[in-house]
Amino acid sequence: MLSRNLVFFALREAIQQHPALCVTLSSGKSNNDRKPHFLRLEEIDLTKVVSFVDKPATSSEEEEDRFLDGVISDQNSREFDTDGLLPLWRIVVLQQRNPELPPAADLAFVWHHVIGDGLSGLVFHSTVLQALRSAPRSIAEETPVPDDELAIVPTTTKPLFPALEDILTLSQSRMTKISHMFTSWFNAWFGARYEATKWTGAPHHRESLPTRTLIRNLSIPAASVNRLVSRCRSEKTSITAFLQTLVGKVITETFEARRVRCATAISVRRFFPASQKITDHNAMGLWVTGSCRNFSRRDLLGGRQKADGGFPWDEARRNRRRIVKELAKGDRDIAMGELRDIPDFEAHLMGRLGKRRENSYSITNIGMFDGDAGGGGGGEGEKEEEKEDDPQRRWRISRVAFSQSAHVNGSAVQFCIVSTKAGDMVIVLNWQEGTVPAADIDR
Repeated sequence: MLSRNLVFFALREAIQQHPALCVTLSSGKSNNDRKPHFLRLEEIDLTKVVSFVDKPATSSEEEEDRFLDGVISDQNSREFDTDGLLPLWRIVVLQQRNPELPPAADLAFVWHHVIGDGLSGLVFHSTVLQALRSAPRSIAEETPVPDDELAIVPTTTKPLFPALEDILTLSQSRMTKISHMFTSWFNAWFGARYEATKWTGAPHHRESLPTRTLIRNLSIPAASVNRLVSRCRSEKTSITAFLQTLVGKVITETFEARRVRCATAISVRRFFPASQKITDHNAMGLWVTGSCRNFSRRDLLGGRQKADGGFPWDEARRNRRRIVKELAKGDRDIAMGELRDIPDFEAHLMGRLGKRRENSYSITNIGMFDGDAGGGGGGEGEKEEEKEDDPQRRWRISRVAFSQSAHVNGSAVQFCIVSTKAGDMVIVLNWQEGTVPAADIDR
């Protein structure tokens, strides 16, 4: 059972390992400099950021999914105190109390995007898994421990990892700058007519605060995922490129769109020098950029797709080639570099309200999580059979789901994808209430 003591022990380990968990955010408005900045907390009271909830006593997988969707939707719709004394994350532990089902629990890690990207969530869960496996038996056996001994956690003194712009050059080539100038000129003269042919849901809006995020999730069994991976390889494409094409095709059919635009998140950790010691598996931070692709109705519904079993594999292959080309540029000409040309972010984002969205949908695929990897625990002379008999050493994560809060200034719909090794691929679809009718999502 994932007890309070075990959760607090694991979070203490995570806080000591990841400095991103030890900061809060100051807006800067209190001292009139209007420059947001991080403030390191001296300690964290886990009782203020961790909540425990009993899951409903149901054996229906469908009912449980609806319950989980509700919890995730509520958490994605809750704001963080970005000018207070709490960290920029929280935990919800969902306990399984049904005696007819095997013991299990869900741990929801909810974090502000400013302290971590999607891969940071996997890093956090890996750290927690290792900590659970190495927890002392006194903790695991729920021996009473005074509140302040586990609940009040001093923060680590480790420095935060550098920001993306402090690691990469983010240079823009002359051709890229010329291309941006041409795009600006084209949009000024023909943009309204061109944009009117693109489906992007309702315009940017924020009638209600906080913004309400709606959720749907789909689990694809491991056997089906393996078949899909094999098919994508045989078609010389990738899962991400396939999903870009599939979602575009479905949206085009559902909303009878003439054009759609896809935004895809790309991790830039691969471009960091080895001296930074930042990998996909060890660090929490925000290190992403994006790439966009336009699709016409003809691209997705016409041409050779009839000969390819009804799916536009040509487009999926073209998508993969574009992704490979994008990655080959390294940190040169990436989208994040353009942000330096925006003098006032708040004015820039507020200026979008009431206007059409740029992107129809976004894809964030954070890859595969190994729920059996992690800490070994135990003393130096501990026998292997003793490890196997100890329930603590058998902690594993059998299923992972990933979602994002709805973006007032983002795509109409977002697709978040993560897979568990030898387990399901979970696709979470989220959108801002009022952007797309729920009935159309459920079709």
